[in-house]
Amino acid sequence: MTTTEFDAKIPGLNGALSDWYDEACKTFDDSVDEVLGKGKGNSAAPLTIWDEMPAIDSKDAVGALLVIEEETGLQLPADLVRPGGYSSVEDLAADLLSKARALCVAAPPVSVSP
Repeated sequence: MTTTEFDAKIPGLNGALSDWYDEACKTFDDSVDEVLGKGKGNSAAPLTIWDEMPAIDSKDAVGALLVIEEETGLQLPADLVRPGGYSSVEDLAADLLSKARALCVAAPPVSVSP
């Protein structure tokens, strides 16, 4: 895949990563609230140790690599994931998409006939 082809896929990749995040990376409190019918983010629970955890830990982020692979056909090594995780899906997308793009080949130069 060329960098030009990758760049054309970025809007779709961002959407696919956002969808993945919404499904795979719910916080414990959001999952409980969903079961109790309170809606997202309306937990009355006090802050806990979990509030200091990254929104997406590095183990979960490997799942995002699979999303990128499915959309691009690239084979991405797990070590692209930043140790310690990511603060948001936007943080994850910015980091992983730039690293995945760096693995693409440059688009061939366009030759102009005289």
